[in-house]
Amino acid sequence: MKSLVIYFSHTGENYMRDGIRNIDKGNTKIVAELINEITNAELFEVEPVISYPYNYKECCDKAKEELNLNIRPQIKNKIDNINDYDVIYIGGPVWWGHLPMPLFTAIDGLDFAGKIVKPFLLMKAQDLEVLCKI
Repeated sequence: MKSLVIYFSHTGENYMRDGIRNIDKGNTKIVAELINEITNAELFEVEPVISYPYNYKECCDKAKEELNLNIRPQIKNKIDNINDYDVIYIGGPVWWGHLPMPLFTAIDGLDFAGKIVKPFLLMKAQDLEVLCKI
């Protein structure tokens, strides 16, 4: 079975167990690479044309605005189709109880019929109820 990992990952200031700190490699990218190592899935990193702010609060504010206005930010790269894949992993951080909007930009219009879709989400909150709503 041929697999694909579609993911969005953020670097810069991130909320971690020990508070806000800078990371050079996003947590979702780390998990996507682990999935690649285990399954040999191809990796597709979703990258917005305009990067999110380095500053944690500014990044949160921008993400909230995009969500509230249902903005689909432009992305640098695009997936034209997923016909060649049997299993699709979709991953990203949970921002304001949802996936980041660039992920929606990437997957809008793709035909997932007959595909096995395996989402993976990373979040700072301990509240599983939020995950159940996504």
